[in-house]
Amino acid sequence: MMTAFETANVAEALEATVAEQSIMQIVDALSPSQLQAYAAFHPKSLRHYAEEQQKWIEDTTYFLGIDLGHQPTPGEIADKILRTDHSMRFRAYYSLQYPENVIINSEELKRYHSTRMRLLID
Repeated sequence: MMTAFETANVAEALEATVAEQSIMQIVDALSPSQLQAYAAFHPKSLRHYAEEQQKWIEDTTYFLGIDLGHQPTPGEIADKILRTDHSMRFRAYYSLQYPENVIINSEELKRYHSTRMRLLID
């Protein structure tokens, strides 16, 4: 039987997992043009960003192996990361998961919106 403390910790972990899955669903639904808006979001701590990005890459490698049916080669991993919008999706995920850890460059965000408006008008 779990103690009240253990029960609280399990409940907290489950809440965090559900919240992270919701963020992942949001990020997966973003179009390439919507992902571009996150270029204006910069991490406050490069160390934390790099640690989280490493976890993201490990998860990507794991799921790529499942999709391929074998342990991915370095070339297959590089292809997945470099030839897709993988980096921008991670930037969006990080910005949504850790909003307190990002700084928004307002000039970049303005450029994104003005470019987006021009595309919508044309």
